[in-house]
Amino acid sequence: MTRCHPALDAGSPENVGGLRVKPAMTVSLIIDNYFMKLIPNNAFFENIEQMLSEGNNVECRCFGRSMQPYLRGDGSEVIVASPFTPEELIPGAIVLFRYRGKHICHRIVSRNGENLLIQGDGVVKNREQITVSEVMGIVRTIIRRNQKPVSTQTKAAQRYWHCWLRLSPLRRYLLKIYRMVRN
Repeated sequence: MTRCHPALDAGSPENVGGLRVKPAMTVSLIIDNYFMKLIPNNAFFENIEQMLSEGNNVECRCFGRSMQPYLRGDGSEVIVASPFTPEELIPGAIVLFRYRGKHICHRIVSRNGENLLIQGDGVVKNREQITVSEVMGIVRTIIRRNQKPVSTQTKAAQRYWHCWLRLSPLRRYLLKIYRMVRN
């Protein structure tokens, strides 16, 4: 599962700005006082939900293997989540959503009315079933590690997803090779 953390360039997720961060915590930059403050993930995501509901875009780094190979999952890339209309929640769209008390970034596989079937690109079997109301934002842009912004809504991105979806029977083996070569 891809976990989101704030888009800070202060270091690794385990050691940010010299502070040791526990997995259940995240780091937030407090601009007024020029210091970093540890806050629980749920408080961080409450702020993200609030900002998205107010019509703002939100940037955060993602960690985890569930969206590989599209996202590296090492914190070097930043996703930009945006407010959305329900009509935009179509198969292939990457969304930030709540699921069983966690916040996850995965791709919509299918939609049936208000129900969405979600799966990470790097996940072979498991899928999440959620409703439109559980979606917090749609990921429109990914800022790659070379600082180049890439739209997730181009024809090329759609072709990638359709091709990756068709490779489902081989995905387990392709991911294994990808992860062996990458490490």
